Amino acid sequence: GGSFWCLSISGSHLFAGTGNGLYSSSDEGQKWVFVDPVRTYNRVQASNGSKIIFTIDANNNYKSTDSGKSWQEFFFPLRFNSVTSLSFLGDLELAGTDIGVFASNDLGKTWIVKDTVLLHEGIADLKVQNSFIYASNYKGEIFSSGDSANHWKKIFTGDNVLYTTNFCALDDTLLVYRKGLYGGFFISNNRGNTWTKSDSINKDLDVTQLLINNGVYYASTWSQGIFFSSDHGHTWSTSDSGIVNPFISCIIASGKPIYLGTTSGSGYGGGNGLLFST
Repeated sequence: GGSFWCLSISGSHLFAGTGNGLYSSSDEGQKWVFVDPVRTYNRVQASNGSKIIFTIDANNNYKSTDSGKSWQEFFFPLRFNSVTSLSFLGDLELAGTDIGVFASNDLGKTWIVKDTVLLHEGIADLKVQNSFIYASNYKGEIFSSGDSANHWKKIFTGDNVLYTTNFCALDDTLLVYRKGLYGGFFISNNRGNTWTKSDSINKDLDVTQLLINNGVYYASTWSQGIFFSSDHGHTWSTSDSGIVNPFISCIIASGKPIYLGTTSGSGYGGGNGLLFST
């Protein structure tokens, strides 16, 4: 499969977007099957946790309503120059684009704008947790919506930072990493109403993704492997056991197992593929 760029879980299937196309596994990554017709470089994927899957490759967009057994092509409006993130709120599909947040309730046939605050702002990332939607833009700001993306409020101020703000959400907890002089990890346990900051880590990490799983916080990085915290983000340590290649492009969990996708990274060799931890 080559370098792993994104991972998604749908039911008992693990999907991996790689430099050589989309692959699926039903045995925790031990064996992989090429997914036809998604044959080119994949970057964005989303699943509603059961059967519906969206994937975007270099040239086309595909969807599946039967856990990846069959696929149909779909199209975004031409006014989207790029789609950076996809997520589900129940059966509502949400897309973070270069001009805001859009939604579809007919499996991608039609899309409508679902924000006013973020309109014409490029969306860096989009996450759904329980009934709340979180969206970050390229100013480093994070917004939340509790009414299906009809209304938004700013919960994290970016201060026009030059670096993208990474974040993840689990239940009422938000974990944010901002790179730079005033950066570090920021944690909220009340959906962004108040924040605490952890300064116990390098502020110049190139964080690719964040994850909260079984009470442990994880940060995958580009060139420095994995960092983790077992005390709700107050202190952080590195974890390099079994990690040959420190260029981690993606991280995802399915219960206890955690999967890391790696890539060669700017010509550096060794250890491309999927890592698995229990």
